[in-house]
Amino acid sequence: MTTHSNCSDKEVGFLVDDAMAYGVEEATVLFYFQSQSKDWASYTVEWLAEEAFPFWKEDHIRRILQSCVAKGALDLDYGAVKDAWLNAIDRIKEQRPAMGNILTVAEIVGLRGNVLELGFAPQHEFQKQQTEKRQRWIEAVVEEVLGVPLTLDICQSW
Repeated sequence: MTTHSNCSDKEVGFLVDDAMAYGVEEATVLFYFQSQSKDWASYTVEWLAEEAFPFWKEDHIRRILQSCVAKGALDLDYGAVKDAWLNAIDRIKEQRPAMGNILTVAEIVGLRGNVLELGFAPQHEFQKQQTEKRQRWIEAVVEEVLGVPLTLDICQSW
């Protein structure tokens, strides 16, 4: 395994431990985030592919991030998920304006792991039903924006 010359012994130890626990590519990504002292969600997959890991394709980086989240090595940040949700609504409005408008009445009521709880007030039952019908497609758009899979838990809020 190749390490950077500016890594301390402690940092190299973390990298080796992560590699044993998760795999070399996952450990490389985890180490990058640790060394930058930034939350992973502050980076876009596109930026990571261009700047940090130009030797990997975006889809490959996305799969590594998904694996890290699935294994519990990276947690989803509420702020990043909220931003991704708003960006996803904008993208949905571009593709299906009516669906995008429907989603504007939803509110984020919680985040549990990679499950986003999306609430609709009782007077928005129709919008809730339309969202449920297109749930998989909406999740795919959110994944494109966030870079990792996110499941929607659509419920009624009060």
